Amino acid sequence: MRSAERAGEAPEAEDAETLGQAIRAGSRAASKQTTQVRNRVLSWRDTVQRETQENPLRTVGVAIGAGYLLGGGLFSALTARVVSATVRIGLRLAVIPLVTQSLASLTEGFFGTRASAEDHEPSQPRGESRNGRRPTDQKETNS
Repeated sequence: MRSAERAGEAPEAEDAETLGQAIRAGSRAASKQTTQVRNRVLSWRDTVQRETQENPLRTVGVAIGAGYLLGGGLFSALTARVVSATVRIGLRLAVIPLVTQSLASLTEGFFGTRASAEDHEPSQPRGESRNGRRPTDQKETNS
């Protein structure tokens, strides 16, 4: 029926009507996208507010770090010094246990037994037993 009504109309009016429909459909899609974006931003805002209230120091630390990085601090001399100091400390903490374990395994292999602090007793003067008496004193008291 519409085509019969449109039979007398110019083809430009038909194009205008389809263009209007396309604009309305685009407007609805844009409105839907805007609503989704708004909801996502509100969700992020709520998350940031909750995190700020629960962990204020962490939030300040993250903000300072982000500002430092965005301000161009990543390739500065201070960052190079901090990274090099961190690497040196980390290597020392990792290498010292490795070296001590290697030395312990070398001494174990070299001497054949594992040396521990309990195996070594304090040295005693010559001629004295563990109770502090000379062997001759022990014979005298036993007789």
